[in-house]
Amino acid sequence: DTKKSAKWKKLMALAADKGVCAELMTRSKSDLVKFIRSRLKPYNAEIDNDTAYKLIMLCNSDMTQLENETAKLGAYAAGGTITSKDLDAMIVVNLEASVFDMIKLLMRGDYSAAFQKLTILMEMNTEPIMIVAAMGSVYSDLYKAAVAIESGISFNEAVKVFGYTGMDFKLKNAWNEASKLSSQMVGASLQLICDADLKLKGSA
Repeated sequence: DTKKSAKWKKLMALAADKGVCAELMTRSKSDLVKFIRSRLKPYNAEIDNDTAYKLIMLCNSDMTQLENETAKLGAYAAGGTITSKDLDAMIVVNLEASVFDMIKLLMRGDYSAAFQKLTILMEMNTEPIMIVAAMGSVYSDLYKAAVAIESGISFNEAVKVFGYTGMDFKLKNAWNEASKLSSQMVGASLQLICDADLKLKGSA
């Protein structure tokens, strides 16, 4: 409480006078586990490390989602231990967002983390055909963004040209990644996904 604490009052005065330099870093996995356990204390609920790691993965390390989901799980398992099955029952995963994160990891060469993402989706009984369809949607967004960037089309123009009005967040996410990719590579990847999609549907 900055109004009552002399220490914080002094810090705020220094910041106002001298300015502030902040170093922003991603929290480590152990820090996130500590965060989860601190949020579970009011509910007298416990969680083991493996389940906590799975919760972090399901929330894509998003602190707001992690806090909200932890509170929900704490209330659900008050006085007990949160299990992997509790996560499956309580947490709704946005499939396309999870697949997008998996593809980002693949493009960056972090195959182990990408496989972890895929494993979580499979453990939640997500149909392979649904995962491939979501991959097709993500690669389609990436391809459109890559083509627009290479053609010198602005983001706002691309939103109109490709029909993303009202869903510009989808193109925005792809745009940030596509700036580092070639449309030729993304197009080839999209073709592979489309071929896999057709084979899966043909064997269903």
